[in-house]
Parts: sequence; C-alpha cells; structure tokens
Amino acid sequence: MDRSITKEQSQPWIYKNKAYRVMVLDDGLDKKYLIKTMDCISNYLSIHARLFIIRLDLDLYHCPRESTKISSFFQRIKIKLKEYYSCDVGFIWKRERTPGTNKVHFHAALLLDGHKVNSTYQSLKIAQSVCNMLTDIRVTFPNNAGYMVHSNDPQSLIAPFFRLSYLAKNYSKESGVRSFATSRAIKKI
Repeated sequence: MDRSITKEQSQPWIYKNKAYRVMVLDDGLDKKYLIKTMDCISNYLSIHARLFIIRLDLDLYHCPRESTKISSFFQRIKIKLKEYYSCDVGFIWKRERTPGTNKVHFHAALLLDGHKVNSTYQSLKIAQSVCNMLTDIRVTFPNNAGYMVHSNDPQSLIAPFFRLSYLAKNYSKESGVRSFATSRAIKKI
C-alpha cells in the first residue's frame, strides 16, 4: 500500500478480482462511479503502456442546470491538448453543488499518453487558455496533481485511483442533472 494512504482513511474496493484502496467518506461512495472511473483508466492503459493522469478542479461562476459549459470546456481542452501533444485525451468529471448554496464546481481528471506527457505545467497553461475563451469558469490544479501510471506496474495505480475515488463521493451529489461523466473508448492515434 502507498505510504500516504493509511488504513484509517481508506477501505478496500474490488475491481475485476483486484483490490484497490478508496477513500472512506461519511456519506459513502457511488460504486457505479468507481467502476466507470476504473473502466476509463483500464481502457486507456490497454492502449498506452504509460498513462499520465492530471487532477483539476473547475469552478463555475453561474450554475446552469445543464452541463453544457463543462462539456464545452472538455471539448476545447481535448482539441488543444491533442494538437499540442499529438495524443488522444481521456477525461473523468464529477459535478457537485456546495450544500446550502447555488455554487457548482467540478472535480476532474485528464488522461494523457504518458510517453508524450510527464508534467502538469503545459497542460495547466492550456487549461487556463481554454478558460479564458469561456466565460464564468475557472480552473485550478490541486497540489501534486500529476500521476504517472505504468500498465506493467499495478502499484503505480494505487495513489491516483485512491485520489480519484473522491469523485465518486455521495456527499453534495445533485439529483436531476448529469453529475458524472467519463470519456468514451479511446482509440490509438
């Protein structure tokens, strides 16, 4: 187990007969979201031997019920990252509403070919430029936002999947709106 993940803050979760550690949260985790997250990562790793995962957060200043603004952000960032790195881009996002407010924010991850990307620096610049094209949206990268995962090293997936399990939390989940999405199957370029 990764040194930064303690047994007190994590619990085991089984995916295709393998145990992974996920966060322990008071309101629990949505198992469908955990499966979709791992399916997306597994799909990418079936094509690329190295996967670079970047965590990011998006704040919306105005919060429409539909997810068109976040969809537009991901369409644009995928185009820009694909142009810059010459690789396909996967994503995972979770919509949340801060309880007692109208504030909507998104926790997200980008999945990129680890042979072409190995740091968050340029991706952050690209994400910020996309936000400048859109109104009412701000992007931030949390500390230690980048993770390199190797398809032949299952240990390399422990820390990023643990961190991504936060996207499956039930707390602040909205009903009646699309609140979770992953990219479709990725094709090798």
